[in-house]
Amino acid sequence: MSFKFNTKIVLAIVIYISWIVYYSTSNYYAKKDELLKQFDERLVDAAMTIPFILPDGFHKKDMNKQSVTSTEDENNRNRLSALSEIMHIKYIYTLIQKENKFFFTVSSATKEELQTQKNISYYFSEYDEASPMIKVALTTSNMMFDEFVDRWGYFRSVFIPMKAQDGSVYLACADIEISHIKSILREALLKNIFHSLLFLLFIIPSILAYNQQILISNKSLQKAKKETELAHEKLKEHKDMLEITVKERTYELETTNRKLNDSIEYASFIQKSFLPHNNLFEQYFLDSFVIWEPRDKVGGDLYFLNKTEHGLCLGIVDCTGHGVPGGFMTMIVGSIMKRIKDDESKHNPAFILKILNTEVKRQLGQDKKESLSDDGLDIALCYIDDNKDIYFSGAKIDLHYIEDNSLITIKGDRQSLGYRRSKENFDFTNHKIPYKSNRTFYLFSDGVVDQKGGESGYPYSKKIFFDFLLQNHTNDCITQKEKIITALNQYQHNYDKDDDMTMIGFRL
Repeated sequence: MSFKFNTKIVLAIVIYISWIVYYSTSNYYAKKDELLKQFDERLVDAAMTIPFILPDGFHKKDMNKQSVTSTEDENNRNRLSALSEIMHIKYIYTLIQKENKFFFTVSSATKEELQTQKNISYYFSEYDEASPMIKVALTTSNMMFDEFVDRWGYFRSVFIPMKAQDGSVYLACADIEISHIKSILREALLKNIFHSLLFLLFIIPSILAYNQQILISNKSLQKAKKETELAHEKLKEHKDMLEITVKERTYELETTNRKLNDSIEYASFIQKSFLPHNNLFEQYFLDSFVIWEPRDKVGGDLYFLNKTEHGLCLGIVDCTGHGVPGGFMTMIVGSIMKRIKDDESKHNPAFILKILNTEVKRQLGQDKKESLSDDGLDIALCYIDDNKDIYFSGAKIDLHYIEDNSLITIKGDRQSLGYRRSKENFDFTNHKIPYKSNRTFYLFSDGVVDQKGGESGYPYSKKIFFDFLLQNHTNDCITQKEKIITALNQYQHNYDKDDDMTMIGFRL
C-alpha cells in the first residue's frame, strides 16, 4: 500500500513550516519586550525599596570612609542581600559621587561571595567601572536603564537618583544578569517551536488518512479497518496532548503559587524593617521583652520605640484584619507616625492619637460618607520623659502594671481610630503615672487574650492572663516572655491561631 503526496499538500506543509518560523520569531521578540518590561519593573521595585531597608539618615553630605563601621556595613550588606535573594535580583546597591569618582555606600552580595568573602563591595570602595549612564542619572536627576559589562558580569541595570534627609543626592541601583534574561527567552523560543512541530506531527496522520481514503475508496472493508486504526491513534494522541496540557497547567499553578509566596515573603520583610531593633529596648530599659507573632507571615499588629529629645515614645498598634490587608494598614500607620516629628507633641500621646485618627480617615478616604472602606486601628501610646514619668493615652488598649503584688490597669478611651464611625474631633485622655521603682509594665493586643483553646475552645481571657502575670512578674523579662509563649501555646493546643499577637513588657 503506497501513499502519494500531491502538490497542494506539500505546499501546505511548506507554508506551515514557514509560519512556524515567523510565529516563533515574532513571539520571541514580543516575549523579549514583555520580559524586559517585567525585569525593569522588578529592578525599579528593588531600588525604590532600599531607603526602607537602610537606617534613617544613612546618607549624608559629609559622608567619608569613617562614617560607617565595618559591623554596620556588614549588617546593611546582609539586609540588601536578603532582599536581592527574595526579589531574584543579582545585586542591589547605592552609590555616591565624590570628586568625580563613584563610591559604594552599601551593596548586596551573592551567597557564594558571602561564603568566600571575595568580590564583595565594601563601604566607600571605589567603583571605577561605572556605566556612563550613572553620571547621566546624577546630572539629569532622571531614572536611567543600561546594559553594560564590569568585572562582576554582564547586566541590565537601573540607576535612580534619590535625596537623603539633608538634601544630599545618591543613586539607588539594581542589576539583573543578561544571561538570565537570555536563558528565559531561549526556553520560550524552544517551547514555541516544539508545540508548533508537535501540532504538525498531529496533522500529518490526518493527511495520510485522506490520501489513503482516496486510494482505497473501492475497498470498504480496508477503509473501515483503517478508520478504526486512525480513530485509535487520534485517541492516543489526544490523551498525550491532554497529559502535556495538564503538566503545563500544573507548572503554571506552581509558578503562580511561588510568585504569591515570594510576594508575601517580601511584604513580611518590608514590614519587619519598620519594627525597632531589640537592642533599642536593651539600651533604654532596665529590663524588657517583646512578643510579635503575626497569625500569618504578614500581620496587622505593629509596635514602635522612638527616642525623642527628652524621652521615649513607645506603643503598640492593632489594625483591622490579618495577613496582607492588615500589613497594608500597619504600613500606613507606621508612615504617619514617622511623619509626626514635632517634639512638642511627642510628650502628649493624646494629641498624637487625635492626629493619627484624622490622618488615617483622610488617607483611606473614610472622612467621606461615600467611602467604600471602613478600616481602622486600636492603639496604646506611652511617652516616658527623662524623669521616668509615664504619660499614657490609649484607644481601646489599656496599660497595666504590677506594684506590690497588685495589678493596676490604666484604661484607654473606648474609641478606635480611623473608622468611618470614629469621631474626628474626639479628645483622647492623657494619664500621668509618676515614676516609682519595682514596677513592671505591660502592653498587649487583644490577640493575646482572645486566643481560643483549652478543652472547650473558650478564649484565654484577661482574668486567666492577669493571674498568670501576677504569679510570674518577679522573674526577669526574658523568663517571663518564655513562660508566656509556652502558656499560650499549651492553651491553644489543636486550635488555629485566630489573631495576631503583640506584647511589650518593661521595667524602668
